[in-house]
Amino acid sequence: MRQYSASRRTAPDPSMPPVMVDPRADAWEHQELEKVKLRFEKLNNIIVEWEADKKNKAKQQLQRIEAELEEKRARALQHYNEEITRIESISGEARAQEEDNMKREEQKVKEKANQLRYTGRLPEQTCFIC
Repeated sequence: MRQYSASRRTAPDPSMPPVMVDPRADAWEHQELEKVKLRFEKLNNIIVEWEADKKNKAKQQLQRIEAELEEKRARALQHYNEEITRIESISGEARAQEEDNMKREEQKVKEKANQLRYTGRLPEQTCFIC
């Protein structure tokens, strides 16, 4: 069995027995750790790229949806304005017709009042049922 000198012993983990320092083992360990580090850096870069791509796609989808909603809102607003214009047109025509009817009835009342003044008697009521 080999004897270990106290100056060459390292104990990285207190639960592990002391081991001899070997430069080849240190070089291999360093090499393997570099490989692991490079592999995980590449994997991390892939994850970062994937994350950026997904975020970009999500942002584009949000912008597309917002644009569609803005278009839909504009169409709804245009439809509303057209409907208001139509309603105002119909109510304006109804008011004008009602005003004409009122003027006609006022004219009839004035004619009957003039006839009453001229003849001194009320005009006869025409009743089709009687």
